[in-house]
Amino acid sequence: WVKQAAVNLQSKRAVATSAKTTLTLINPASLFTLLYHSHCCHSALCSTHIRCCGLSRSPAAVDAAVLAICHMATSAPLQQLLLEVGVLPYLIPLLLEYDVTLSPEASARLQLPFSGPAVASHGAGAAAGQGQQAGGLGGGFKLLDSALVRPNMQEARSQHALLAAQALARLAGMLREPHRTPASPAAASALSALLTQSLAARLADPDTRPLLVCLNSSMETAQVIWNSSMREELSKVGHFARSCGRFKPFQLHSALQRMV
Repeated sequence: WVKQAAVNLQSKRAVATSAKTTLTLINPASLFTLLYHSHCCHSALCSTHIRCCGLSRSPAAVDAAVLAICHMATSAPLQQLLLEVGVLPYLIPLLLEYDVTLSPEASARLQLPFSGPAVASHGAGAAAGQGQQAGGLGGGFKLLDSALVRPNMQEARSQHALLAAQALARLAGMLREPHRTPASPAAASALSALLTQSLAARLADPDTRPLLVCLNSSMETAQVIWNSSMREELSKVGHFARSCGRFKPFQLHSALQRMV
């Protein structure tokens, strides 16, 4: 058992290192566009990073994988490939890991790498609830370094939720400049079906913490209806989609019908 645990730990460290190396390579995105012609290689690369999103006991690996997916979404061909190999069922469950009981200090430590300017910056907006915002690879590497010193798993999972929200927004092409990515109607339609149209539209907000609080609690207004039953159904759809292997956005409605 100890030997197997050591092997698993070594494997998790390896995928974290691999994801960080990939993050170094994916800027500029044109490099990936050129390499896209090697479809088999890219399919394996995307699948590997997607599976790393499920390494719940290795927060640094999850951070690196989701951050790499965020950058991959800059390339339209890679964006489509990520959707085809089943990225949504891995990112959606991460949204439901946000801890609504986080203290203001812990919430301020969470980072939003695709909410600030393109050049890395550290604003004093943490006190105003903006956290640390840094765009580009510099902000990404600082986020990965901070993953190694987070004080508890609740804060780590909340960071995963923030990154997943930004990754979904970039996959659908919902963010504004300087973080705009190619629009994907298929991804946008799938997110609207999964999260409801009003909540999915809030993925484009610079700070998605209010959205994540809503998704992990209950709310009933004239614009938004979300409760524990809807959250449970969303979780079931995600697990069902994972069991189906490859899961394209246009297969979402079929999966929902089977769940019913």
